[in-house]
Amino acid sequence: ALLVYTGFKLVNIGQIKGIYAYGKVPLVIYFATLIGIVTTNLLTGVMIGVGLSLARLVYSLTHLDIELAGNGDKSRYDLVMKGSATFLALHRVASILETIPRGTELHVHIDKLQHIDHACLDALYAWQKQNEKFGASMVVEWDDLVARYGGPAPLKPGMAMSQSR
Repeated sequence: ALLVYTGFKLVNIGQIKGIYAYGKVPLVIYFATLIGIVTTNLLTGVMIGVGLSLARLVYSLTHLDIELAGNGDKSRYDLVMKGSATFLALHRVASILETIPRGTELHVHIDKLQHIDHACLDALYAWQKQNEKFGASMVVEWDDLVARYGGPAPLKPGMAMSQSR
């Protein structure tokens, strides 16, 4: 009865609406924790919530969507990355960069990234250095990312930053 009463006191409609503002996944974690507390015990319910939160964190730190699109004459390619570009996704980033023909202009859109580490930035820089002699150029479009975090873009020598649109 004490667990049921505690679980009932945890349910706050205002709080649930506030959690839903962050998305469906935090709401699922909240209800899984609540159900775990009511059906088992407090420690097990909290551990369910912690475990689900850790699983969500690992997924968000390892998930990267990459899209490569070329224009009609294949003189320009757009590389759009969403998620977290970490060393775990380095192989995917490198294999996509290898498919881009030499001598093209590559626009890298990283404004939808949650995180990009130095390994991925180095892969982009290496592609640019290898393809400069064939007339290729790379423009990293991170205006929105710089505006979001309020600092200068981490440019390497030779990397061009896009102009504000």
